[in-house]
Amino acid sequence: MNLEYVGSYGLAGYAGIHLFRHPETKQGVFIAQELARLCGAARTRSLPVPSLYAYRLIGQELVNFKRFLLQQQLIQYQRCTRLSLLTESGLGWILGHTRHESWVRLGTWLVAQILPNLRSYHAKLYWQTLKSNHLQRDLHIFIDQGRLGIWEPELHALLQSTVLDPISLVRWCYIPGLHAVLWPLHAYEEIRRQIPTLPAHSQNTVAFLYEPGLYRYLQQIPSLQNQTMQLAWETEVVPSFHQMACFWAEIEVKANLDIPADSHEISLYQKTYSQAAESTAIWHLAPADPLSSLMSTFHQFSTNFERVSAHTSAMLTKQQEFLQEQQRQIAQVIQKQQWLGEIMAGQQQALKLQFGQLQAYMQQSKA
Repeated sequence: MNLEYVGSYGLAGYAGIHLFRHPETKQGVFIAQELARLCGAARTRSLPVPSLYAYRLIGQELVNFKRFLLQQQLIQYQRCTRLSLLTESGLGWILGHTRHESWVRLGTWLVAQILPNLRSYHAKLYWQTLKSNHLQRDLHIFIDQGRLGIWEPELHALLQSTVLDPISLVRWCYIPGLHAVLWPLHAYEEIRRQIPTLPAHSQNTVAFLYEPGLYRYLQQIPSLQNQTMQLAWETEVVPSFHQMACFWAEIEVKANLDIPADSHEISLYQKTYSQAAESTAIWHLAPADPLSSLMSTFHQFSTNFERVSAHTSAMLTKQQEFLQEQQRQIAQVIQKQQWLGEIMAGQQQALKLQFGQLQAYMQQSKA
């Protein structure tokens, strides 16, 4: 197997992660056992990563790889009898299918700070139109800051699924910067002016889904169309990602991408997770006091969790108040119906009494 050794990256309190790169595709490759050790081997075994993204080394391939590691002065795997490799797309697949905090923290650090450095990019955004044989239509594929992704309106037009709003992003645990990023509508319209074939969008913000976000999107509501989209992504889109020089074109994006100030949900969504994303920066270099770092990170995530909980509690409170108001109105309608029923019963009783009196009068008249 032909690989290049990139380097070792340390995490606070853990052993380092060794990163490799395929020389032709420039795709990052990890030793799967290292990721499993950091995130829990049991949790890794419960995720059946497609064979397209994971490769088990056996026989002569394992011997050759251990020899390659020895040349890089990596001696800790010389006695291993089993080793597996995981590509960066495989990492994206895992991050799209798991919600465990250990994978989220590790993945956020890797995809945001380490993997984009494997390739050179001269612009913020690149794009290309890909003809999909599986979907029988064109797909608009983008690279945002070195990461492959797709616009949510494209998926909505293709799969006829529910539009992702900020509340849905929080509900389905889309971590900003890991699964998705929100763009204001005017920035998306600016891109549409350069690419008129992009689908239109009516909401104030547009979600750009990275590879982990796409896999999370496709697993929300399993369907045959979603499976076809995943097959097209794995066999047609991902291979094109590693052919930058041939197919990708730059996009000019203006610097003014501010979110509208009156969008409370979007501001809360971004602020809730921004500190969590920033907290992963302490993983890049091991601090002098790992326990202090761990406590700080735990406090950071606890604070973010409390913010999300408060927002969710406020939404539930509003829904509860709305339901209580509906129950009150229904109770009033029932009370009015009971009152009308009592009036009608009284009128019926009076009519019966009058009818009886009329019959008695008629009998007396005959007599």
